[in-house]
Amino acid sequence: MTGTPAFEGISVAPLNLYINTRVAPLNDVRVRRALAYSINRDEIIKTLQCGKGEWALSGALGDTFSQEERRQMLRYDPQEAARLVREIGRAHV
Repeated sequence: MTGTPAFEGISVAPLNLYINTRVAPLNDVRVRRALAYSINRDEIIKTLQCGKGEWALSGALGDTFSQEERRQMLRYDPQEAARLVREIGRAHV
C-alpha cells in the first residue's frame, strides 16, 4: 500500500502513576503540587510521541477542556516547584 500512513510516531500506551498520599512526603499537598509543576509535558510528548500528542487531564474527556485550558491548569513551572520544596523546608523531596 502506498501513500500517507494511517499514523506516524511511536505508539505508547497511557502511563498511569499512582501515589500513596497517606505517607510522607506525599501526604503534604505542597509536595504533590511541586511534583505536578516539575513535569514537562511538552518534553514527554516530544520524546515519547515524536511530538504528536496532547496534554491530558485525569478523569476528563478529551474535549472537556481546550489545550490552552489544560496548559493553564497543568503548567510546567520548575521555579514554583523549587519554591514549594523550599517552603516545606526540604533540600529535595
